[in-house]
Amino acid sequence: PGGDQPLASQRVYTLGATSAATAAMAAMVSALGGCTIPGLTLTPASGEQGRISIRGFSNTDGASGWVALVRRGADLTYIELWESTRATSSYTRAQMQGLAEIASERLAVWGSRGSAVGAST
Repeated sequence: PGGDQPLASQRVYTLGATSAATAAMAAMVSALGGCTIPGLTLTPASGEQGRISIRGFSNTDGASGWVALVRRGADLTYIELWESTRATSSYTRAQMQGLAEIASERLAVWGSRGSAVGAST
């Protein structure tokens, strides 16, 4: 993307056990909460339901965005949305929550324990 277009990325981790995914999510939530990068401001986490955590961010360079962590069973996904030219994201927390819910449903279907694992596409 160029210009005003947002940049999004997603990573999916399969950890083998629900307890491992839960521990990894807790560690990532803690790391995000303790982030001390100069010029970076994080909003408080929300959506703490044990399976979704969302944080907004902005920095002194005029960028903003969202980070969502979503856990479903033994799988964990990290979603990041950056807007490099907007000091306040044009996306809302509710929209990011909706995206996180979709990611959760996709993990249920396509994740390590989902019914579609191994299915050809």
